[in-house]
Amino acid sequence: AACQQTYDSLKDDTNWCNAQVVRYWLEHYRGSPGAAHTAAVALYERAAVTGHKQHRGWGARCLALELLRQGDLREARDLLERAIELVSGPSKRVDLIPAVGALAVTHLRAGDRGRALEAADRALELIEESKSPTSHSLLEGCSGAAEVLLAAQAEKWPMRTDRAATWAVRRAMRALGRYKAVFPIGKARHDLWQGDLHKSQGRDEQA
Repeated sequence: AACQQTYDSLKDDTNWCNAQVVRYWLEHYRGSPGAAHTAAVALYERAAVTGHKQHRGWGARCLALELLRQGDLREARDLLERAIELVSGPSKRVDLIPAVGALAVTHLRAGDRGRALEAADRALELIEESKSPTSHSLLEGCSGAAEVLLAAQAEKWPMRTDRAATWAVRRAMRALGRYKAVFPIGKARHDLWQGDLHKSQGRDEQA
């Protein structure tokens, strides 16, 4: 808070937004939805005023994650699509993967299997193009792809063969495992989806 007050006094909106996104992630990972939502709104609004493209993308994505958690699927979808449109520059993949993965989950929860699968496949392809996880924020991309692909396998979606579904899940869990190895905060998500996988295969004790 103190550093942001200094940035405000200096009219340094760039560093204010850089600090604000850190504040957002702290609250998000702590599981504090109210504080995370407030932080996301502040980032989104400040970035809209400054016009900084990457910060606008961050603001849209962070706010979308909180709206997704609240069940506001339409607004979350619109914000994620906007975030994807704003992605550019050297960090393109780092910003794109979590937005696309979260969009896949949004479509899944809205009941749009086709778009969910398309976004999950895209997120997984982008993840596999990366040599190794380079940012904690990739978690929503890795986890989102795994969630949708696991649902496609468990529910036997007609647009995917059993063999293709199994292979996609294997790749997604491998990607999430790679993320967990670099960023331990991913362990809970990895264990959650690994448990779901065991359960869908009738291995209740392992689940």
